Amino acid sequence: MRNDEWNAEQAAEVQRALRRSEARLASMLAITPAATIALDADQRIVLFNEMAERVFGYSRDEVLGRPLDILLPPGTAARHRQHVAAFGLGPVKQRTMAERQELTARRKSGEVFPVQIGIARVSVEGETIFLAVVQDLTERKETERRLRESEERFRLAFEHAPIGVALADAQGVFLQVNRALCAMLGYEAAELTGRPLSGFAAGGEALPELAEVQTGDGAGALQEVALRHRDGRTIWVLLSCAAMEGPRGESTYILQLQDVTDRRRQKEELMRLALVDSLTDLANRRRFQQVLEEALSEAVRTGTRGSLFFIDLDMFKHINDTLGHQAGDEVLRQVAALLRRTLPEGDWAARLGGDEFAIVLPGVDQAEAARLADKLLAAIRRTRFVGEETPVSLTASMGVVLFPDHGTSVTELLSKADMALAEAKENGRDSWSMFTPDGHWQREMEARFLWRRRVSEALKEDRFVLHYQPILDLRRNVVTHHEALLRMVGDGGELIYPSQFLGIAEKFDLIQQVDRWVLDRALRQLSDLRRAGRSQVLEVNLSGRTLSDPDLPGLIRRALADRDVEPSSLVLEITETAAIRDLDQAERFICEMKGLGCRLALDDVGAGFASLYFLKRLPVDFIKIDGAFIRNLPHDTADQHLVRALATVCRELGKRTVAEFVESPESLRLVREYGVDYAQGYLIGRPAPGLCATQAPCH
Repeated sequence: MRNDEWNAEQAAEVQRALRRSEARLASMLAITPAATIALDADQRIVLFNEMAERVFGYSRDEVLGRPLDILLPPGTAARHRQHVAAFGLGPVKQRTMAERQELTARRKSGEVFPVQIGIARVSVEGETIFLAVVQDLTERKETERRLRESEERFRLAFEHAPIGVALADAQGVFLQVNRALCAMLGYEAAELTGRPLSGFAAGGEALPELAEVQTGDGAGALQEVALRHRDGRTIWVLLSCAAMEGPRGESTYILQLQDVTDRRRQKEELMRLALVDSLTDLANRRRFQQVLEEALSEAVRTGTRGSLFFIDLDMFKHINDTLGHQAGDEVLRQVAALLRRTLPEGDWAARLGGDEFAIVLPGVDQAEAARLADKLLAAIRRTRFVGEETPVSLTASMGVVLFPDHGTSVTELLSKADMALAEAKENGRDSWSMFTPDGHWQREMEARFLWRRRVSEALKEDRFVLHYQPILDLRRNVVTHHEALLRMVGDGGELIYPSQFLGIAEKFDLIQQVDRWVLDRALRQLSDLRRAGRSQVLEVNLSGRTLSDPDLPGLIRRALADRDVEPSSLVLEITETAAIRDLDQAERFICEMKGLGCRLALDDVGAGFASLYFLKRLPVDFIKIDGAFIRNLPHDTADQHLVRALATVCRELGKRTVAEFVESPESLRLVREYGVDYAQGYLIGRPAPGLCATQAPCH
């Protein structure tokens, strides 16, 4: 074979081998999962695989033979051509994506997007080919952007959170803290970072482990802990945390600390006020009963004894009447201070209400109780109360019981202490008496407990009824009001009058339940009358104890709304003696009820010898003149003068008067003549289950 033929055959074989090699390369590039592009020395596209088609949006036929510039935005194209040219002349055969800077590319749609390119240089038969592997960074960049935004939001939320926030390791060491936490503890961020939360525990108390302050689902479980401020004061915080994984897989906690110091102090103050008498700062009745119950239980458990003193100030009402209630309140405060000074440590003094005090003395036996009783009464007797200008001498009476000797329940002990107190007063006051379980005591105790049970059962079994006594408008001669009067139904169906059971209800703290029953039935009656198209006004009596019930105004307000009762149709009666016992309390209650639209009546006026000052101060609508001044009105000139004067004064004060116990035509004539506005009594009508027709005479 000639040499030129051999050379031609060899050249043809080389071309076939090159084509096979290019075909293999094209096949390999076609199936590679990365977008791959091959460029010739002039940077024209000679290979464009399927993935490149997806990334750039061009078909292979659209780009083959065209310059690389078609895939690059104008600003990038010139720089990239220079870079490829320089790379082609350099010694390095390839550059990985990690060695390259990120670039921007352009899709067929014109969209510019971020990419990263790895380049390899191949020489084929002296011709330089550039292979570029392109990674679309659009999704990664979006993820990074969202991550940056999320981190920035977290940073801002972390730094500007209104509560203390910190990142801590598993040992509770602060890794990062926000401004609020710095302000809360009084430190700079640099001073807190690297220190454990436990190092700020107040009072040497151990703080809970972080794992204890989180629930199983990672959500924070709130726990109140005490921390020490830089200035040494204790602050209370509500601590919660959530576990999360750190950048290297370590356990990290995000802590939230909310300053609740003020809230805790308010809560503690409210709890204190709920158990403390606001006037004297002694324990109130509620707290006293708790303490007595605890002392009694401990005495029974340990086989020891204790004593209970029940104290009542003698003739205390005279102080209120002559010096005023401010002076009376000051006396009560000074008596409370005297009790605190005189009593041994560990004993409890309480004000039960009015001028009644009680003392619980755990571990004090009969002999020691007698010595302390003498000491207390002597201290009260020799003290001059109020002030130098108006010194007041005072004495007290006291009932003493031993526990558990004289009773194994609070109620039983109080009942017996009350009986002992009554004996001390009968003995001339300024003395004490100890309960003795003789026949007299036993009979009286059994009678009281029997009535207590009967009242309790009547409440449970709804064995109370209301009778209504008409009240006559003397100017119009028609019945406009009725007073609701309570009756208890006995076991045999007989009616039992209030004089037999209300005192017991007062003694055993059942009176509030009784008053609530009366209010409910009266409002139910008014509601029924309203639906029937009848207008009526009912007067309802309230005890002094009920006036002190903080829930009563809200109960009345809700009941009026629920039963759709006109508030002005309800008149609430309080006795003169109950009002002057705690004038401030009575005034607050009256004003609150009038704010609801109800009307108020002061009952039994004259029985307590109240001054005109009380009539002026209490904003009641009706003054009910005690029957003691009406019963003998035709025959007693003193009563006549008093009733006439009282009617005149009340009229000048804008208050209407009601004469009680009007039982004769002559009495009716006189109260009408004196200008009394209303009359009530057997002459007008006896109490009965039904009501008289409004706007009509009833006798």
